[in-house]
Amino acid sequence: MEPSAKEDTQPKPRLIVRLGIFLASHHILFSALCCSAGIIALLFLPSLAKNTYLSENALIPGSANPLFSSEDVTEANKFIKGIEAAAGESRGGIFITNVTGKCQNS
Repeated sequence: MEPSAKEDTQPKPRLIVRLGIFLASHHILFSALCCSAGIIALLFLPSLAKNTYLSENALIPGSANPLFSSEDVTEANKFIKGIEAAAGESRGGIFITNVTGKCQNS
């Protein structure tokens, strides 16, 4: 009776370990199953994506400029000054800190 008592004391491997061992021992079958599922999904893709919209503008590479030009900076500065002027008028001449950190009297 001692051998059965010794077997009971050994813990069973974790589920993830058993799954890994199973997949490693049946890797050819698992690879064939995954390839078949991929091919089937590729064949069903046109029927599954009928309501998908693709913008033609997304296909134009290089249409966007990732850098700011000097015109953009000038326009942004004018916009900030307009906001500061509007805020100064609504507050009745309270000191406003501008972007450079200097205080100015509105």
